[in-house]
Amino acid sequence: MKVSVIIPTHKGSNSIKKALNSLVNQTYKDFEVIVVDDNGEGTDEQIKTQYAIQQYEKTLDIKYCVHKSNKNGAAARNTGINRSCGEYIAFLDDDDFYLKSRLQCELENNKKIDVLFCAVLIQRNGKLIEIVKPNYSNDIQKSLILNTSLFGTGSNIFFRRSVLNDVKGFDETYSRRQDNEFLLRVLGNHP
Repeated sequence: MKVSVIIPTHKGSNSIKKALNSLVNQTYKDFEVIVVDDNGEGTDEQIKTQYAIQQYEKTLDIKYCVHKSNKNGAAARNTGINRSCGEYIAFLDDDDFYLKSRLQCELENNKKIDVLFCAVLIQRNGKLIEIVKPNYSNDIQKSLILNTSLFGTGSNIFFRRSVLNDVKGFDETYSRRQDNEFLLRVLGNHP
């Protein structure tokens, strides 16, 4: 697989279908999906999530991983990374979706870039509320800390697997803002 799409999910059984539908409709097809269920094995939410995912087993290459108990989003992302085999890693939160061309391998065409993120559409009840465009800066780490360069969501991170050799994944001690902390470490050494 060229791309591994990691979907961490916690209490997302009602929204995960929208995320998975957006993957079915991708123009780029060389990808796998790793769903990491962080609800806790045997919980009602885990059973509902498993049922929702089973409906996509014929249309998507899905690996379904279940944590025995709730760990957190950072742990779920690390589990997904560890189970993935793609040259590129993309994240998709269970309540987000990708536009049809999201998985086109832009990193493949530009060897000088290790991490990619783009504009994000914010919708509520199916209506466009805002388009968040990255505010490019010479010091993106400072912009992340000051929250002046909003990159959107955790679903907007797309990077080369080789980046993981340097940063060793997400820091599981962070229960919130793990995406920002991860990006701060990544962008310290990777364009």
